Amino acid sequence: MNTRLFAYLLLLITSIIWGFAGPILKYSFAYISPFEFLFWRFLLACIVTLPIMFWYFKKHPLKTHDYVKLFVLGLLCTTINLSFLLIGLSKTTVIEATLIGSLTPLLVVVFSSFFLHEKISRRMRLGLGLALLGSTLTIFQPLLQGRAFSNFSGNLLLVLGGFAWVGFVLLSKKWEHPDLKPFHIVSFSFFVGLLSFFLITLFTQNISFSLYSIPKPVILPIIYMAVFSSLIAYTAYEVAVSKINASQADPFGYLAAVWSIPLAIIWLGEKFDFTLLASSLLILVGIIIAEYKKGLLNSPHRVRGSVSARPSLDGHHLAHHK
Repeated sequence: MNTRLFAYLLLLITSIIWGFAGPILKYSFAYISPFEFLFWRFLLACIVTLPIMFWYFKKHPLKTHDYVKLFVLGLLCTTINLSFLLIGLSKTTVIEATLIGSLTPLLVVVFSSFFLHEKISRRMRLGLGLALLGSTLTIFQPLLQGRAFSNFSGNLLLVLGGFAWVGFVLLSKKWEHPDLKPFHIVSFSFFVGLLSFFLITLFTQNISFSLYSIPKPVILPIIYMAVFSSLIAYTAYEVAVSKINASQADPFGYLAAVWSIPLAIIWLGEKFDFTLLASSLLILVGIIIAEYKKGLLNSPHRVRGSVSARPSLDGHHLAHHK
């Protein structure tokens, strides 16, 4: 198996793992609150990561001011981002959450043009416009169909989570330097998440923090999110990106919807109506237009002048660390 094919296989496996995450989380919320789930998820992730983290930080030491940056990045990508995303998911459907979430990488491009002065091509603008129109239709879909306001509020929370993620990506780009590596960010964010969700759960939830208090139906989902969705998928993604250009990996990020939406329909019984179909088509066409790069599958090099949905952030891919 050649290097590029192996990288694509890893990215495909990663997209499946991340695609299953949404339905698994939604299923879990019938038994446990989002904050309690996040606490147990990060506790397990920290236990598994700690020995590796101790060795890695000793081998690649950081300066004191880097830890301040890591803490801020951890708050953005775990505490703020995941709070909005999981509470939003608990109020809306997996299908709507998936469609809205597909807009986030494109938002990175928009804000990068303002804050990082990255150029956006005319093709990218057209794609962004179509995807934004489709996402807006998805956000307001509950109100258009007269459904509960909680669905609409859940969609808005998902958008806020997307903006928190954009802030994380932009700061990651601004603060990046050779000594601050991807594993520094992802591993430290686990502990920021553990601390913050412990405090949030302590003051907002009435639980005993005993392992016996974990509902049995969510034990496997917690293990899945902590081990597979965080550690295994993230590692596989980083290995894949190290073998090909990050811009070539971008389209695989959208494949998660291919797995999450059918699973939500079959397992959770969610409905895919005409409005969602129209929204998804607009988003799909917009993404194809925005992400299209001539020679993507044939050339190992980034096309000059193109703008990736994750601009110049090789190594800072924690999106599905969610």
